[in-house]
Order: sequence, then structure tokens, then C-alpha cells
Amino acid sequence: MQSNIFKIDYKTKTLKRARISSNLVNHNFLIKLSENQILNKIGNFSSKVDILVELGSNSNIGETFSKNNNCFFLLVDNSINFLKQNSSSDNNIVVNENNLPFKQKSISGIISCLYLDSIFNSDNLFSNIYNVLKK
Repeated sequence: MQSNIFKIDYKTKTLKRARISSNLVNHNFLIKLSENQILNKIGNFSSKVDILVELGSNSNIGETFSKNNNCFFLLVDNSINFLKQNSSSDNNIVVNENNLPFKQKSISGIISCLYLDSIFNSDNLFSNIYNVLKK
């Protein structure tokens, strides 16, 4: 059986993100492009966003959106280094994205910019996201 080269375990992903965080400024052109596309999509949500969670702290999408739309914004990442270097928000938590610490049906929106590419168990993550999102 061939292993999936895209699957990275949690510990490896955390170490990888810690290493990348120090050199992020050299790669932020792609992040800026993705941020603009995601902000346009969020702006077209059919219902009001009152609580927005961003998975991964390598962008400013959530902070930008929350300032313009008066919603509570929470930034989560598995790397404390990313949170320290890339966020001016006081609402940050370090979590394993496969164990989201939110009540069911409590979050209006979950966004991510270039973070989900190395999720080890995407089925589990998307199941958790579905459970915490409001209808």
C-alpha cells in the first residue's frame, strides 16, 4: 500500500509551520492574492457573520473582515510562532485543528488561507467544522 505524500502528522506540521513562520514575508504575495479572493467570497455570505474563526494565522482576512463588519473574530493555529508573528488580535488560541474547542452550531463562519493543504485527517476536520457551524 502506497502512503499518501500529502498527509503530514500533527507534530510534523507544527514543526514545519514554526520553521516557515520566520520566512513568511518572502512568500506573502500568494497570501495577499488569496486574502482578496476570500474577502470577496465572505462579503457574499447570505447571512450575517457574528462569529468568524480563521484556521491558520498566515493572513489578515479575519481581522480585516471583523473590523469592517463588527463581528467577533478568533484566530486559531497549531503554531504559537505563527500566532506571535502574524497576529495583532488578542483573540488567538493554539489548537489541534482536529479537535476544535467550540460548541456545536456556535460559529457563523470558518475561513482559511493556505492552511488546510497539509491537514492529516481532512475527513475529521471537515466533520468537526460542519458540527460547529450554525445552520
